[in-house]
Amino acid sequence: MLFSFSPRERLDALKSTDPKELILLKQQLIESSPQKRWPFGMPTSINPLILFVGASPGGSPDPYQPILDYSPSIGKPHNGLFYDDKAGFWRKTRKLGTLVINNLDSKVTEDEALSLIGALNLSESQSSSASGISELSYAEWTFNIISKLKPRFVLMGGLKGELLKRKEIGKAFNSSLKPINWNKPEFIIRFRETNYKTSVWLRDNIKFIFLPNHVGRVPMTAEGSLKYAAQDIIKIENKY
Repeated sequence: MLFSFSPRERLDALKSTDPKELILLKQQLIESSPQKRWPFGMPTSINPLILFVGASPGGSPDPYQPILDYSPSIGKPHNGLFYDDKAGFWRKTRKLGTLVINNLDSKVTEDEALSLIGALNLSESQSSSASGISELSYAEWTFNIISKLKPRFVLMGGLKGELLKRKEIGKAFNSSLKPINWNKPEFIIRFRETNYKTSVWLRDNIKFIFLPNHVGRVPMTAEGSLKYAAQDIIKIENKY
């Protein structure tokens, strides 16, 4: 139940699992990383229902932000989700993730929802542009760690160009058993009354979803867009 499709079951499983097992799981996750430490700018719990995946930690650092321990949290929101970046990425990420979880279970509190949200990147390098920033070692590790974290949703915004234009990255961030063709979505929803689309692939009970765009760009910046995006994700969960 630690990796259930249900937010409540994931939360309850944490309480019923031996703390020593959870600490061991956390240590195994950390030791799997390319640098044998948890990467910078990638906050997550050990069993997130939702994982946001981007190219890099972004390019709007807060010079007054204390150094954070990015190792995975257990049963509580990761401090890194509250990083005060100038672009407001983390605020929008928290909102979208919480909206999705509350659509699945309206009784889940905000703190509980946030404890089921994480974010990974294909690089540790800070950049405001995703183009060319992804690294092979991190792309491969990120996909592999997703299979260990077992989220229900992997939400990707602003990553499409990296996966489609850089074939080596698209191949590294991929399933070895049943490769994903990032050019051919298995399910598509048109986003509101725009030309943007939400694209979906399903692998091992994980739904990989290209959001219409990065949460800080059109059309995701329009009023109500995060709410509509969350509703589309629920439609995907119910139909696919």
